Formats: sequence, C-alpha cells, structure tokens
Amino acid sequence: MPWIVKEGKFNSDTYLFDSFQLDAEYGMAYFILQGKKKRALIDTSGPVEAERFAKKLKKLELTPDILILTHSHWDHAGGTTVFQNEFPNIEVFAAKPAIESLKNNSKYNESFSDVITDLEPVENITPVKEGDVIDLGEMELLIYETPGHTNCSISVLDQKNMILYVGDALGYLWEKFLFPPIMPPEFSQEKLLSTFNKVKKIDYSAIAWAHYGLLTEDAAEILPTYA
Repeated sequence: MPWIVKEGKFNSDTYLFDSFQLDAEYGMAYFILQGKKKRALIDTSGPVEAERFAKKLKKLELTPDILILTHSHWDHAGGTTVFQNEFPNIEVFAAKPAIESLKNNSKYNESFSDVITDLEPVENITPVKEGDVIDLGEMELLIYETPGHTNCSISVLDQKNMILYVGDALGYLWEKFLFPPIMPPEFSQEKLLSTFNKVKKIDYSAIAWAHYGLLTEDAAEILPTYA
C-alpha cells in the first residue's frame, strides 16, 4: 500500500511530522503546507505535544501563519493556545460548532479525562464553512464540512497538490485497516455515512490522515469506499 508515515517533506511544499502523541510513534500527524505567501499547520495534537512541536518549528524556521483545526477533540485542538502564545500572529480557523465547543474546552472533552484534563478555553478563532477557500499564495485550500465523527469536523483540500486532509472524518488508518471514527460525545452514524458519500465525489489524488500518514495512488481512492 502506498502509505507514507515517515517524517519529512513529501512533495515540494508539504511536510509530515509525527507528534508522538502520548509518546506513541505514529500517534498523530502534523501537516505543514507551504504556499508562496503563507504557511499553514493542520491540527495541534495535545498541549504537551504542541509545546514540543512549536520549539521544533522555530528551530526549522517553519513558523506557521495559519492554523486549521479539523475538529475540537483534544488531540486535534488541545494545543491551540500553545500555538497562539508561541506564534502571536497566527490566525486560527475552525468550523463554527468547533468554536463554540472550544470556548468550553475541558467540558467538551471530559470524555477523555483519563488522558487529558484542564484544557484552556480557546478564543480568537475565525469560522469557516463548506466552500470557503484559504489562500496561501499559489496554493488554495478548499473547506468541506465532513461531520459524523463530530458535528464540527471539516476536511481541507489542497487544490494545488490535490491532497485531502480529513482529520478523523473518515476514521483511523493503520497498515491495511481502517477503523471507524466512532467517538464521544457527538458521533452520528447518519452524518458519517453522508460524509463517506461526499468524499467519494471529491476529486483528489491522496488522503492525509491525522491517525496516521498519507495514503496515495489507487489506495487513496479505493479505501474510503470500504469504510
């Protein structure tokens, strides 16, 4: 299977990094997208991982201008305030339902209190919706609403490289297995099935999974049909 998991630059303007979430290899992916004018980061992992990654980005001189949150679970948005503090000019984007959830971050994520507690409320987020475009400079990112895993789940299509960043919207990829994204507190089977049907109609060449890696070639097209 054409499945990219190793850290590094996998095309001329896109990077994959491992957050080593909860100290596990391939636990959670960071993706950095480099446009001609701006640089975007997709998701934050948790606060501990965000602190570690912010230091790494500074060392690599890959300061993000934009942060896109695919949804409001702690492992994707829990480090948002870290990035806002470390990179004061960063602009954060998320779906409107995510913005409301992140204002009461610990309450929303209380289902995960066995691994994370005391998440800070998140403010200063710009809402995005289906069809919105974030322009990085010769790289436009098209937003799709892809609920089911959560009400606030979005996916991001890099229209230059035709890579679809799905967060957890389609599930969790590990080797030859795709695990369904069934997770509290908002999982909806009906919405998830609708999202699968939507994704099948999107023109893309690769899928980037938060958990974990980049799926390319025929596998990227075929695997979601079996989810």
